[in-house]
Amino acid sequence: MLSKRVEIVLRAILYDKNDIKVVLKTKKQKNSQQKVTLSIDGHVYSDFKTYCSENGIMLSKKIEMIMKYIMEEKNEK
Repeated sequence: MLSKRVEIVLRAILYDKNDIKVVLKTKKQKNSQQKVTLSIDGHVYSDFKTYCSENGIMLSKKIEMIMKYIMEEKNEK
């Protein structure tokens, strides 16, 4: 159930707003971390990776923060 939710959130973040196609595959980890495989436009990925590096944050944590923000916004409505 969680992986469908993650897919919907990532599609909303990346596909609708930035015209990026996202393909998700998830594997449940024992420590409550979720491994995710994404297929993202190479230029967008490179630019975002540079942005994260310049701002001192891991790319995966930044995506996680965006996902949490969207879910908080959704729950406030």
